[in-house]
Amino acid sequence: MTAALVKSTSRRPLYIDGSTRTVVRREGRALVVEAAHRAPGYFPVRRLTRIVSRAAVDWSAEALALCMEHRLPIVFVDREGSINGICTACARVETDFNSLIGALLDRPDWLARYEAICRSMQHHAVRTMYRVLRVPPRDLRPERARRILEGARAQTWSKEARAVLDEEIAVFSSSVAASSLSEAGCDTTRILASGGPDLVGDLAQIVRYDVELTILRIGRKRRVKDVSRPAIVSLLSRAEKSAVRVAEVWIHHVERSVREILV
Repeated sequence: MTAALVKSTSRRPLYIDGSTRTVVRREGRALVVEAAHRAPGYFPVRRLTRIVSRAAVDWSAEALALCMEHRLPIVFVDREGSINGICTACARVETDFNSLIGALLDRPDWLARYEAICRSMQHHAVRTMYRVLRVPPRDLRPERARRILEGARAQTWSKEARAVLDEEIAVFSSSVAASSLSEAGCDTTRILASGGPDLVGDLAQIVRYDVELTILRIGRKRRVKDVSRPAIVSLLSRAEKSAVRVAEVWIHHVERSVREILV
């Protein structure tokens, strides 16, 4: 799979696989993806929510600029599935969310306050996971939650599938976080550059709990024979709607909590 839209909503994520020589260029208000021995793919940016660019994809400056004009996040991933970086556009105008985070960062206790907000959301996500998996919620530490998730995944998926899932769930969660924050008008690049929190990374951790549960449900309902990377990426599209909703709730909670702190 060189370039593919993952079916989920009217606007969809685009996955570009550069395992063979792949070039992305701009044509009007669309991206054209060209690869050896394949017909070019034509993707209007208005139909995209985010882009995952894997391996050595050759992006033209004009194509990157088009994505930035439309605040379309690009997640760059290496061949092994590790995230190399996330490219997002700076906000053209100041938004309420950016102003609130900026005001929070002016406080000497901003880090403790922000960490408390994140901790409450993480505890909520872990409790939800425990309820679904029928685990007593005695220990809400994230490291224990990860061990329980790994155990549940080992009982449901093959070793081969788990290796691919671990990489692709991380990429999927980060891309959902980046696109959701961009949709909310959050200038994550500027906030991080000014010494603020890694909003994309923190939100991705919460989104991942929800994605893991969705994949567990799918694996328990039916035996998935095709565990190739393209098949797993396609499978993850079923987690899209729920993951986006979790991201929206997290953003709303952070915004509301910061407002309460600043009163």
